[in-house]
Amino acid sequence: MKMGSKTLTGIIYTILGILCLILRSDIVVYAALSVGIALFVFGILELTHERVTAGVICLISGIVLIILGWLMVSVILYIIAIAAVVIGIVRLTQVQKNNVVNDSIFRPDIYRPVLMILCGILLFVNQRAAVSAVFVAIGILLIVAGIFAMVEEGQ
Repeated sequence: MKMGSKTLTGIIYTILGILCLILRSDIVVYAALSVGIALFVFGILELTHERVTAGVICLISGIVLIILGWLMVSVILYIIAIAAVVIGIVRLTQVQKNNVVNDSIFRPDIYRPVLMILCGILLFVNQRAAVSAVFVAIGILLIVAGIFAMVEEGQ
């Protein structure tokens, strides 16, 4: 039986999904380390081709990512968390200004800003748990997509 491209894609998706479920937030560290190593190698290659500026920038960026991988990711996540809280507050005040007379507690226009504020607070307070939750969700979606791709190929 010949293996088609959808079967191969399904297998790759399933393997990546399982890795996401197993490694969770550690994937971010491995990704930062991999990008850092790649930048370091590209920097050396750029220097061998006498492109000094690009080589030095790649080398420095690579070294910073290799040494400070999770710290760099952590700073970016703090920025995203603060932005999520601020945007959620702004959208909540916009909902308050555009207040429609509605006594129901189930107002869908309030849910998104409140969820955005809560996600921002969660990301600010516990980054590893928030990142792990995201990678668990991605892992499940990848496994489901992989299974669907393999089943589709078999039909």
